[in-house]
Amino acid sequence: MQSLLVLLCLAAVALAALNDDCDPNVAETCDFEHSVCAPVENSYKCVCLPKYTPNETLTSCVGALGRKCVGKSCQSIPYAVCDGLDGDYTCKCHSNYVDSEDKTVCQVPNLMDRCLEHPQCRRFHAQATCVAERCVCPENTVQNKQTDKCLPIIALGKACLENDQCPENAECLKKTCQCASKHYIEIAVSSGKKSCLPVANVVGDPCQFDEQCSANLGSPQSVNCGANSKKCKCTDNFIESKDKTSCLIKASGGEACSQDQQCAEACNYQICGPAAIMS
Repeated sequence: MQSLLVLLCLAAVALAALNDDCDPNVAETCDFEHSVCAPVENSYKCVCLPKYTPNETLTSCVGALGRKCVGKSCQSIPYAVCDGLDGDYTCKCHSNYVDSEDKTVCQVPNLMDRCLEHPQCRRFHAQATCVAERCVCPENTVQNKQTDKCLPIIALGKACLENDQCPENAECLKKTCQCASKHYIEIAVSSGKKSCLPVANVVGDPCQFDEQCSANLGSPQSVNCGANSKKCKCTDNFIESKDKTSCLIKASGGEACSQDQQCAEACNYQICGPAAIMS
């Protein structure tokens, strides 16, 4: 009796094959991946999901692209068409669109080409999405202009392939993200994060960190970034040069100098002292 009950239970949950009748109230009633129990005329049958089609032996559901088609059977795949001659019709992607590996998606050839669904963008990155009918690289990636692939954004000092991967004001130099030129300096702006910030060219230029000022204008002892003004300024014992490109030490009488403003009176023959008397 128990054996009979087991057999009856197994029969009740037996899986159906393609085109077999099925019970929509039984979960996973159809036997094949990418199939579903759907209404067909006056009954329910196991059929392939949209974008899939039965193989020749009706033993599996496979991607519809490249397979025989009839009428509008390809319309579930954006940018696909049932095309052919003399009754030999095949589901094909429109010109330039690319078949996906599983033959269920017509992938966008270029990032700027029109898309209608996210899977069309996956050839550029596994997480690329279709936004406003254009493929968009995911967060923390950037478009490679040569290949259209979405490449990861790289931190300073890390290996890179092109400039766009590097942070602002940085370039991919010798396959490493580095500050673009002598006009920028690498500074640790927060824990574990470095940025390329502009260096100051004259006293009074805007700044965030002391290093931006001392890179060009003098030593850390002679110049710093004003805590309130956020501009480069000379420290207490120094004074800006005439062209504001450096901070010169203040000198007393008899001490060495190079410009008048270093001295209380004047700089004569590179020594602070009284102004020269013209005869």
